[in-house]
Amino acid sequence: MRYLLITLFLFLFTNCYAEQYKLENNFIINLPNNTIVIKEPVFDAVERAFKTRRYTEKEKKIAFKMHLESGETKDDIIYSLSTKEEDLFYKKDQDPFGKAENDIFLLGLINECEKLFKINKKITSCAMQKLQDYFKSDGVNYFFILFINNDPKYEKLFNMSDDELSNLSKKSIKNIRNKFASNINWKSKNKYFKEKGIRNIKITGTGDFYIETISTETTGKWKETNIRLILPYNNRRFIINATCRDEKCKNVKNKIAKILEPTFKINPNGVKVYDFNKKQDMLDLIQNVKNGYRIFRFAKLIFLIV
Repeated sequence: MRYLLITLFLFLFTNCYAEQYKLENNFIINLPNNTIVIKEPVFDAVERAFKTRRYTEKEKKIAFKMHLESGETKDDIIYSLSTKEEDLFYKKDQDPFGKAENDIFLLGLINECEKLFKINKKITSCAMQKLQDYFKSDGVNYFFILFINNDPKYEKLFNMSDDELSNLSKKSIKNIRNKFASNINWKSKNKYFKEKGIRNIKITGTGDFYIETISTETTGKWKETNIRLILPYNNRRFIINATCRDEKCKNVKNKIAKILEPTFKINPNGVKVYDFNKKQDMLDLIQNVKNGYRIFRFAKLIFLIV
């Protein structure tokens, strides 16, 4: 139980915004109040995720290959957000005496919840909430990655002319769809971890666009929602990822928009995001947005709508 709690409560923070943080190349984000940024090599975080998900060695090799093919390198940095209270807690955990104190603290939370509930699921949820309260967290986990290298595939895709768009072959269209818009359905060999979800290309009223993935991840008996946005930034890829559960997922997209606001307005001034899975959205886009018809043609090719 203690290991589960420690694993699940990484990267938590509050929903008030007090200051800004510059990642690099002038990519600035809004930081929630009482929040600090933790940096580490992205592959260290990947290795930790593999261990948590109990991947086989073969699955690790496949997953690493996919990360490399997506453009990630050993030099890329993952930025995670943590509250000050959480950071102090996990720093103590690295010292034998501090770890003992943390173990006693977590055991106390569990004991308090066992007096209130008999079902393990409710005991876990109760202990989670108490730990989130201690961390002054809203129960949403965030991390960011700004790729070091330019992505030549993105550069080509995002800068196609009208003629290039109209002359794409069916095979090219299929490859683009599989790369950027395919659904997610992954299950580990031992069935301990699985992920299922969808991804779409979304376009704002200002003509900016991004790739959005929404999935459900199940690790053992633990289930959570994962929301990931991939944004083009100077022909590089920027990823913002949020995970949450149940009512904690409320307004997460608005929180993401607020965090990204200094650099990328995914929903400025309340203008809706156009979903190309919805016919009416496409019609509205063509009629109301500058260059809407070109964007519509682009979307037809990506999603094979017509």
